[in-house]
Amino acid sequence: MIDLIPHIKYLVVSHDCVILPGWGAIVARHIPACVSEGVLYPPVRELGFNPDVNYSDGMLASSVARREGRSEEHTSELQSQPRISYAVFCLKKK
Repeated sequence: MIDLIPHIKYLVVSHDCVILPGWGAIVARHIPACVSEGVLYPPVRELGFNPDVNYSDGMLASSVARREGRSEEHTSELQSQPRISYAVFCLKKK
């Protein structure tokens, strides 16, 4: 069984939007450095979740296929709702 969590983590770090088919998208927002009341704040990357973006763009399947040495057709079942539900549950616990 292939663990989707490392793939999701890798994609979140590498991309501004990672779609979890049937669930939604993890979306990154970049906030630049700023000075407020004499205090310098560093740039920040905030993560949010958009449940309305839930179609498969193939990025998760492609990542799994590439890193696990499998075909994308073989990995498409990995993106099923129960598998992603479990991965999201595990990510929330951390």
